[in-house]
Amino acid sequence: MGTNVRTISASSVTSADMAALDSMIDRLPAGSELRGAIESVAETVQSGRDLVIASEADLVSPAAAAKLVGVSRTHLYKLMDAGELPFVNVGRDRRVSLGDLKVFRDRQDRLRKQVAERFAHAGRTRAAARRSVTMRGRAQA
Repeated sequence: MGTNVRTISASSVTSADMAALDSMIDRLPAGSELRGAIESVAETVQSGRDLVIASEADLVSPAAAAKLVGVSRTHLYKLMDAGELPFVNVGRDRRVSLGDLKVFRDRQDRLRKQVAERFAHAGRTRAAARRSVTMRGRAQA
C-alpha cells in the first residue's frame, strides 16, 4: 500500500485537454462506471475546482483522514484507539487507508440515517398517541 494521491489543478487543464476528455467520454458506453467517473472529472475541472485522484489502497495521515470524514484529529485518534477505524503503523506514524475511511464514513452515514428515521417515527408515534387520547376524551364527554 503506497500513496499515489494526485492533485490536478483546474487552472492547468487546457481546452485541448477538455476536448480530448469529452471525446473519450463520447466513446465510452452510456451507463458505464468508467464513463460516469470521467464525466465527474470533467464536471469538476470545468467548474474550476481542483481534483484529487486516489485509490482506496492509498494511505493518508490522521490529520488528512480527520479532514476527510469531518472530525477533529484528536477524535480520529480516539476512533483508531477504540478499534472503530483501522490503521497501519508506518514507522512511528499511523496511516489510514482511503478504503477504510470510505467504509467508516458509509457506516456513520447509515447510523445517522437510522437515528433520523427513529426520531421521525417517534414524532409520528407521539402525534398519533396525542390524537388517540384527544379522541378518547371527546368520546367520553
